[in-house]
Amino acid sequence: MKILVIEDDPTVGQFVKRGLEEQRWGVDLVANGEEGERMAASDAYDLVILDLRLPGKSGIQVLHTLRARGFERPVLPDQALSSGRIAGARRGAVAPAEVAGLAHASGWGSGARPGRARSAA
Repeated sequence: MKILVIEDDPTVGQFVKRGLEEQRWGVDLVANGEEGERMAASDAYDLVILDLRLPGKSGIQVLHTLRARGFERPVLPDQALSSGRIAGARRGAVAPAEVAGLAHASGWGSGARPGRARSAA
């Protein structure tokens, strides 16, 4: 699984990146909306974790642009993590394993992509 993290806070970004890499996933981290949008559009990612409150081009603007251009991969707003919607999450402190669990639960840890059936192997 290849994940793109778009997060301007270096502490949060590195924490999430490190934790996901511990799960043996490929992770790229970018700190602004313009670069994140460019990288996500490359279609190399299975999941995007997006800070909605980016300076400059906001995460909402990035998401709207990507969807308008046909980007269909799942996008996880980072506020879903820090708001406590994931079991055990505290505001501002999220265990990357919780992100991993969410990705697995959504089927993205299996390598499945929209429009593709998972193999029964």
